[in-house]
Amino acid sequence: MNTNELVEFEDLEEEYEEENEDQEIDIDKLKKREEEKQLLIARLNADDHSHLITRIAHLLNRFQNTRNSDISLMLKYWEIYDSEIYKEGQSITPDMFYKLERLTSISRARAKIQNEYGLFKSEEKIRWFRKNKEQAEKEIQLSTKPDIPTINIYCDETGKNKRYAIVGSFWVLERSKEDQIRNVLSEWKQNKGLSRKNEFHFTEMKKHQLELYIEFFNKVMELGDMVSFKAIVFDSQNTKRNLDDLLSDLHYQLVHLGIEHETQSGRVALPRLVNFIKDKEEGNDALTLKKIEQHLELQFKVNYEDHLRLSLFGATESWASHSIQIADLFAGTLNRILNESGNNNHKDEFAQYVCRSLGINIEDIFSSESDMVKIINLD
Repeated sequence: MNTNELVEFEDLEEEYEEENEDQEIDIDKLKKREEEKQLLIARLNADDHSHLITRIAHLLNRFQNTRNSDISLMLKYWEIYDSEIYKEGQSITPDMFYKLERLTSISRARAKIQNEYGLFKSEEKIRWFRKNKEQAEKEIQLSTKPDIPTINIYCDETGKNKRYAIVGSFWVLERSKEDQIRNVLSEWKQNKGLSRKNEFHFTEMKKHQLELYIEFFNKVMELGDMVSFKAIVFDSQNTKRNLDDLLSDLHYQLVHLGIEHETQSGRVALPRLVNFIKDKEEGNDALTLKKIEQHLELQFKVNYEDHLRLSLFGATESWASHSIQIADLFAGTLNRILNESGNNNHKDEFAQYVCRSLGINIEDIFSSESDMVKIINLD
């Protein structure tokens, strides 16, 4: 399915019933559902608010209390998307109901996102109440719980067939910073005469684009508070492990060690939700992605119980996210320095500039011959 194509998901206007978890689902239906899920994630990262289901997904992602209560979700939807009709706290007149989005439509979209796509799930108690038709009164008890802050982690992997396997990432620690990054970089691109589809990829950088790439990176550095660059580097020359299994472990270790660094520094306190977005690449099959997702979920549960939970996992096209492009440039820089040094062209110049800007000393990455794994935390 083309993630640039604007299509309406099917059967949102049909009567939706909660699925029986034991119900058999054919392979084609599962494949279609996964395609729709990834399309939804791509639209979220592209800040697309043009469809009902993407609007509901934005609200579920941003306001955790809306996951537990359709009433809270409806009121928040009216407040943000029907603001010309409804203001928070105001009385609702009968004629307003004809203009406001219906609760039934909102509830069906929420159910599809949570039950079919497995995204932004409600608390386990609420899921049990919904299945047992005791929803309304119980929802009220949990709908006013405070939101849990979210960390957005954007990852790119490189060096798969070279000595050093690298997972580079860009972390955004506050929701307000996420909005600021999107707005500042979108405005900068517009002022430069660039469209949304003009991407910044390390491997595609041309010589005449060097100054433009440096300027793009400098704009990111100006937004440096509450963001972080993190990477994990693995020296694979003495291992015979399966590459997919290795990358799955590296993704988790990157998050685990990164969370430890942020909590010890005092910038992040648990509990937290994690949105984990990978760059979508050719060869990223659904099975590999599912293995990484399941590994993250399991290890979060084992090591953090309910204090760290995976809220969103997906692979999205880099054109849809400036943050994915930032992760790409960071990972590409490390790959260039560690795996492809000695060319001395514009890509090497850019990589050296990034290292200087971030204070990376490549000689310190592996301090001894016995080191196989190195975590890089850059605040």
